[in-house]
Amino acid sequence: MKKINFNQPFVGLNGEPITDERNQPLIMGKFLANLIARSEAKDKPMERYELCHKLYTAEGEVEIKDSEKEYIKSACEGQGMTVIVAAQILKLINA
Repeated sequence: MKKINFNQPFVGLNGEPITDERNQPLIMGKFLANLIARSEAKDKPMERYELCHKLYTAEGEVEIKDSEKEYIKSACEGQGMTVIVAAQILKLINA
């Protein structure tokens, strides 16, 4: 297991936080939780739901199991994410 803080904004190439349509910072954990929640429920849907809930509600570091880390990696590489968003998540879980 690894402790990771997903409660931080994505940052653009200019070093400024990336914002959503309401001009609020786009938070990694909330974004990732929504991404995973929209994926197909063919592989362990309850575990995926629990991961989504953990990521969405976290206010600091969360413990991520190796299996969750692998799922996050595959979600980043297979969901049509932009490079700047996927790279920041991958960098965080591989640190």
